Amino acid sequence: MVKPWNAKLEEALDRAFAEPANPPFWQVRAIVVMRNGEFVAERYANRIGPDTPLV
Repeated sequence: MVKPWNAKLEEALDRAFAEPANPPFWQVRAIVVMRNGEFVAERYANRIGPDTPLV
């Protein structure tokens, strides 16, 4: 897993994975961030990983 390369990116991932208290729920499963062809961050929900098929 690639850790976010700066605090602002980490905060954005935290917000994306924070579920709201009321519907509609986001149910984010995975986020992969690339810049100039390089992975700069990735995060996965519980029981999800880079090899988990997401359909």
